[in-house]
Amino acid sequence: MSAAQMSGTGRDVVLCECFARDGLQHETAMLDPAQKVALISRFADIGFERVEATSYSNPKVIPQFGDASEVLRTLPRKPGVFYKATCANVRAVERAMADQAQGFGANEISLLVSATDSHSLKNLARSREDQWANIADMVATAGGRFRLIGTVSMAFGCPFEGFVDPDSVMKDAARFAALGVRHVTLGDTTGVATPLTTRAVQAHARRTVGGRGDRALSRHARHRPRQLCRCARSRRALLRLRLWRRRRPPGQGQVWRRPHRQCHDRGPG
Repeated sequence: MSAAQMSGTGRDVVLCECFARDGLQHETAMLDPAQKVALISRFADIGFERVEATSYSNPKVIPQFGDASEVLRTLPRKPGVFYKATCANVRAVERAMADQAQGFGANEISLLVSATDSHSLKNLARSREDQWANIADMVATAGGRFRLIGTVSMAFGCPFEGFVDPDSVMKDAARFAALGVRHVTLGDTTGVATPLTTRAVQAHARRTVGGRGDRALSRHARHRPRQLCRCARSRRALLRLRLWRRRRPPGQGQVWRRPHRQCHDRGPG
């Protein structure tokens, strides 16, 4: 499934605003539910088709999201917008299902796995294999009630283990697909990706799991403007290459110039 099919609007790129979850997760100042609802509603009103609204985290571990159900209960819904909740375990999925049964749950949930064992142990207190078993149970528990987003954290590099092999990342994407998870996000969790590494992973994805009409791959660039710029530059470079290949005279070699370094888009070179 392409981004255009995922959004239903025909666009090639769909942005998911994550600040209400990812941005607030480590904030020490506690926002009340009304403030969060106002923030999430503004994101939807300005045009985001996907908004990460909250996380069903253990409130003893992440107090900021102890109000997850209250936020979703009081959140006005805009037609055509997916409101996502992050789930780390089966208990989180059960909470999402309970809220949905009462008529105010999320319509999209994300399932997390790390690309490296070191990060998995630090972030989820589980090995990768233990988390994969956990994800299988979560998918079974969800029972097709939500749009599921599989997220591979540290897909572009890990602060504990360094280089992350794209082959391993694509195997994780394939494991999500085998479980029936049709949408997979590759997480640039610590902001180490560059246009070069992004294009390399994208190319690898097209060779291994791309080109199949029932799947969508996306990239999570956290909430850093420079990472969004890198996404845009990588995307622009791929568009230039496609346009150039269509226009080049028959027999001309496939040589193309480096994309512009500026963040803003100048169009095809």
